[in-house]
Amino acid sequence: MDEYQILDYFKDSYQEYWRSQILRLEWDGAEELVAMLESGDFAAKVGEQAGLFIMADGESLISLCIVNDVNNVFEGPERGMAGDMPVVIAASASYEYSDVVEVWQTELERM
Repeated sequence: MDEYQILDYFKDSYQEYWRSQILRLEWDGAEELVAMLESGDFAAKVGEQAGLFIMADGESLISLCIVNDVNNVFEGPERGMAGDMPVVIAASASYEYSDVVEVWQTELERM
C-alpha cells in the first residue's frame, strides 16, 4: 500500500458515504454493521469502548477494523476478506490511534 489514511468512523464527517461503501462489500457482516451504525446500537452491541476504523485511499475503502471489548458479535471469522478487501475485528485494551494501527497491521500480516 502506498498512501492511505486511517479514519475514525465516529469522528469522520462522511459517515453516510462510508456506510454506503460498507454495504457494497462482499462480507456477511456488512448489513449488520451498517444497521447498528444507523440505529445507534453499535456501542451497545459491540462494546461501549468499541471503535470502527476505515483504511482509505482517497474515497476508496481499503480495509475495515473493528476494535471491540467483547467477543465477536458478527457472523464469520474475526479476520477475513470482503471480496478483495481485508476486514479485521480485533480486541484491544487501548483505542489510541497508534495502538489501533499496530493491532491492524499485525492482524493484516496474519491473513
